[in-house]
Amino acid sequence: MRWLATRSVHGFHPEHTERLAACLAEALGGPARYSEAYGDETFVVKLHSGEGRHEEMDQRAILCFDQALSDIGLAEDAQVRQVLCDYFVWATTTSFTSHQRSADDVPIGFDVPHWSWSGLIG
Repeated sequence: MRWLATRSVHGFHPEHTERLAACLAEALGGPARYSEAYGDETFVVKLHSGEGRHEEMDQRAILCFDQALSDIGLAEDAQVRQVLCDYFVWATTTSFTSHQRSADDVPIGFDVPHWSWSGLIG
């Protein structure tokens, strides 16, 4: 269980910000640095699986992401902000919550999903 070894004692990896940035960049059409350095979408989903339902935490994460977009000045560009928020909401409420019972239920071989101006590609 390689994915389990990446969690810190409190469930927050010290490279979380760098990993999140690499994953977002890849999902939005950037280089495949996340897949090359850390793993595929299976790895990401396993990290977020097996914790049961946590809708309140998901909503807090979405609010934090939205606030971060405001903090860096993306509030002024409504289209960019909406695309980023749509991706984050989808990932948080769909992809990451698809295997609530156990990370062992996550199938292998998921590619990092790609997101466009119109939403999920493929």
